Amino acid sequence: MTYPPEHLGRWKEGQRIRIQLTKDFVKALHAYTHHVWTVSYDQTHDAYFVYDDEYEDFLDFVAIHWANDNNPQDVDEDSKDYLERIDVQIGLMAPTAVSGMQVVEVGDRIKFRAVTRSDAGAVWRKVNGFWGRWPTVRYLGWHDFLVRPSEILELEKG
Repeated sequence: MTYPPEHLGRWKEGQRIRIQLTKDFVKALHAYTHHVWTVSYDQTHDAYFVYDDEYEDFLDFVAIHWANDNNPQDVDEDSKDYLERIDVQIGLMAPTAVSGMQVVEVGDRIKFRAVTRSDAGAVWRKVNGFWGRWPTVRYLGWHDFLVRPSEILELEKG
């Protein structure tokens, strides 16, 4: 499994879904090699980008995280059964929801809040490239500061 799976974003029930996708994400979705899966509990939803053939490993990943943070998983309990027992729902995000999201490209301006020691707060920067699937910007003296899609707050097309 590509571990951990790419976390794309979190939102509460009734909020607008805030996920920013790069061109590589969109290409992978159109090639049907990946899907966006949502993990829902109570009124909170998380989106993850997962290879199709790694769905069972993804269930194990979610179960391990929930077992560490919440109710322990029984030793011989299957991950799917465990998640059903504690009412964590996993579902495939509708293609229409994914296709309606904006794609980050070089030249776009993004507002993001990066978790750093200096904690400069939310800042606007121009995307100057990509490292793998993630956009990079000039920030805190770095010419290729990596920004995770879940850290992006706003996007202005350039």
